[in-house]
Amino acid sequence: MALILFDTNIFIDMLGGCKQATTELSSYDFPAISAVTYMELLAGAIVRPNEKPILYVLLAEFQVIQIDQMVMERAIEIRGTSLVTGPRIKLPDAIIGATAATYRMPIVTRNPKDFQWEGIDVHVPYDYDSTTGAVTNVRPTFTAFRPRPTLTRIR
Repeated sequence: MALILFDTNIFIDMLGGCKQATTELSSYDFPAISAVTYMELLAGAIVRPNEKPILYVLLAEFQVIQIDQMVMERAIEIRGTSLVTGPRIKLPDAIIGATAATYRMPIVTRNPKDFQWEGIDVHVPYDYDSTTGAVTNVRPTFTAFRPRPTLTRIR
């Protein structure tokens, strides 16, 4: 089983009507999200209640990776280092990135700048202009990772 981690923005694109996001979200056998992505999506659904049923059905297909001690320590390191050396990484992105790095999962995102540190393979599936709905630079699904049978932490 090879898990692949999705960033929140791919779900937001799908909810905004981006068909390429829907395709990307359904293209992997073992999709996963960080607990942060889960929280971000369902918190957003509070102000957009029509999205809640869609999200519950979709999220049932994703393994939610919890924030454990190893993820917390890596997120602290990522966020703290970014405050000193820049560019500054938001804490939610540091946690999502730490989840990917800790469990050696590639991450699917449209914001690669949020995850530009060693130990993370990043896949940008497409470029999307939410203002116009234009999708450009569609890339094939991400296959450049080694399958891992279980969640394996880096020490």
